[in-house]
Amino acid sequence: MRAIPARDKANYDVNITNLKNSMRMVVNPGDTITWFTTDDTVTLIFPTVALFGEINYLILPHSQMSLTIAPTASPGEYPYAIYNHTTNKLEGDGTEPQIIIV
Repeated sequence: MRAIPARDKANYDVNITNLKNSMRMVVNPGDTITWFTTDDTVTLIFPTVALFGEINYLILPHSQMSLTIAPTASPGEYPYAIYNHTTNKLEGDGTEPQIIIV
């Protein structure tokens, strides 16, 4: 039986003010995603604690938040929300961003 080589962990950057290229991220357990914002305060809202250990994360203006997918996270599609406190709206133009764990 041949051993499968370990895959390097990946890092992903998400610009909250321009989500067009980050609406669906395909990731693996152990990968890190960094969300950053410019002028707005936002809250990331996840459907389960199984992804990052918490459901809500607050990001202040001109800040970033790096979270690593839990090594025990199950494969699947995980829609999440980004609430913008400045505009009182959800980001994403009516479409929920998704984290897809393979």
